[in-house]
Amino acid sequence: MKPTKFIFSGMLVIALLMAIIGCQNNNPIYEEVQPVPEDSYVVSVAELADSSEKQPRWLSIPDSRLVINYYDYATYQYGNFNNPSESEFSNSAVTPLNVGYLDPYRAIQLPEQVLILSEQPSGNMEADCYSTSWRADRLDFTAGYGEHEYSGYDYFYDEDTIVRNIENENGTLCITGPYSGTVSVIDGVIISRNTSQLTAVAVKDASYTYYGSYNDMVDNYNPSDEPTSSNGWWKCSVSAAETTIAFAVKDVDTSEEEIARAVLAPFQYRNAYVQAQNREAQWNQLFSRVPRPTNFSFDSDFDAMGITSEDIELKYYQAWALIISNVLPESPETNFPYKQVANGKASLWHEGADASMYSAQWESLYGIGFLSYVLPEDAWSACLGFMSMVGEDGLIGGETLPTNKAQTVWMCYSALSNKEYLQQCVEPLERYLTWALDNPRWILGTHNYPNERDMDYCSNILVDITFLQKIYTELGNTAKAEEWGSIADEYYTEKICKWFFPENMNEPVEFYYTDSGAYKIGSHLRILKILNSSQIDGEYLQKTITLAKRFYDPTKRFMGYDYVKYDEMQYTIYGFIRQGETEMAANCIQATLRDVTEAGMLGEEYRGAMTKDAEGNDYESVFCQGVRPSMFGAELIIDNVWLLNGYYYHEGGINAISLFEGNGGLQGIVLNNQTYNVSVSNNTVQVNGNDYDLEYGKVFSVEISFS
Repeated sequence: MKPTKFIFSGMLVIALLMAIIGCQNNNPIYEEVQPVPEDSYVVSVAELADSSEKQPRWLSIPDSRLVINYYDYATYQYGNFNNPSESEFSNSAVTPLNVGYLDPYRAIQLPEQVLILSEQPSGNMEADCYSTSWRADRLDFTAGYGEHEYSGYDYFYDEDTIVRNIENENGTLCITGPYSGTVSVIDGVIISRNTSQLTAVAVKDASYTYYGSYNDMVDNYNPSDEPTSSNGWWKCSVSAAETTIAFAVKDVDTSEEEIARAVLAPFQYRNAYVQAQNREAQWNQLFSRVPRPTNFSFDSDFDAMGITSEDIELKYYQAWALIISNVLPESPETNFPYKQVANGKASLWHEGADASMYSAQWESLYGIGFLSYVLPEDAWSACLGFMSMVGEDGLIGGETLPTNKAQTVWMCYSALSNKEYLQQCVEPLERYLTWALDNPRWILGTHNYPNERDMDYCSNILVDITFLQKIYTELGNTAKAEEWGSIADEYYTEKICKWFFPENMNEPVEFYYTDSGAYKIGSHLRILKILNSSQIDGEYLQKTITLAKRFYDPTKRFMGYDYVKYDEMQYTIYGFIRQGETEMAANCIQATLRDVTEAGMLGEEYRGAMTKDAEGNDYESVFCQGVRPSMFGAELIIDNVWLLNGYYYHEGGINAISLFEGNGGLQGIVLNNQTYNVSVSNNTVQVNGNDYDLEYGKVFSVEISFS
């Protein structure tokens, strides 16, 4: 994929976005627009199509509660190398439309809302062969039945409505789907009302037959002209060269007439096809805001194991598509007037606080930090939403995870410097961090052990306090900044050193129990994060480096480190940089990019594992486990591509580092409405035409104004 010349047409973008966003409730007829010139964007969604076996299969858009092709990760065994890929989970010979609905109170799965078969004299047939392809704006598919073939794509017509456009060659299609609950039919729209949502589906210019079950539909047994029960299947036959199917999900309080209008809107004029073109333009415009790396290649002596620069580039933009798509709208139903950034719409993860159940106190917060580079107002809204959930005692409801809350606030401020917002965050941050100092542990449901201390959490507290200090300094309160610095130093000396560095051991441990004095070794990456603190030194630094080098192995996946998550691998990489272990840092950056890309899925956690190749030979491969799709995998890709290009994201602002043999750079970084272009070459960094000297392996901060 070769980047094309960037030509920004403001009026065209405004017109297209107005067409997408405006007047949705009035069901407008969208104007036919000319195709967007291919050289209008640096990189286009068409260039980024993925037809590989490891392609993503999810699709969503910002501010929608819907996702096409959720992945039910909870049904599969944790740690199993053979769990299905997204394609294996979502695709089949009947081209299913699977929809997830992130209701403010519950995650809802709506599988197989539309299926396609071929209508033959002998009965309805599944496809002999089929293929699919992912793009950020749509999901393409093709299926064949002997000489008969159809193709099409699914996309978001608006935030509540999904459209499937089909081109049909020389055959008759059987289009079918389920209905349930209280069922009504208005102007050819089949509407199902359940206790938690209203769904509606229609096929353009079709008439329907109804059946009591899927098998009855397949066998054409006991057909009816209207629904005869609260659960059944509808079917229609289509021979037209072009067919449009519309499917919508709305809140249970929506009227049948309103959802019927929404489903019929794509059938007006050529709305279904014009909106598809507009959606493509919207995603091209969103990608134009993404900072543009100039290098996706590894060092010449690094074993890429077949992963190419094109593979890395594709995964980089897929990572951004996931983060941008995870933006959820405000939730007035739960009295939450803020945007949300879901852990993963496609995973339907929902262990957050009651007011914002899809937001994780870890993945989502890092996602907000990255989102601030592209949609800073949305990022600030989501950040303020998190701060609004801090209780008087400092606790946030839902799953308690290692803190990066102050860092997220600082990243949002770095991207869009609003001191009023910054000031709003100080008090809840203090309450939360005060609580966290006394509760450095995982809490989820019945897993709540007050005597447990976890180094994974303690390391994050030390780092997060440094960002609270930055915030206080920016607000002119240096006394408070110094006070929190002293709190962190004392916490390290009086707590962390005593809890996690047993005198009779040469390496630190992860867990300590205050009631018994017992300890547990735990996970090495969760321990190594402490290298990213400013406090660790002397004997304890050497013990931690000893642990790091015991596992470090350049012949292994992820350089020998296991159970790789974003926070834990990245803090270890930052720690290697801080402690001068630059070769280990550079190799971990490249190995992470290589191995996450090979794993394919963007999810919570990664592992290396032995498997067999096509010839039956043993080799070490990688796989994704845990919550998936989710943002940790996306964040691993973005942060490490930036480090590969010499941009050090971790501190906010413009920071550069030289770790690799080739030239790199990050173009189009927008911070506080100013654009920065960074280029790194060995011992020099250039920022907007100004040259600065770099010392290899040392982070260099370029002075920029936050006001």
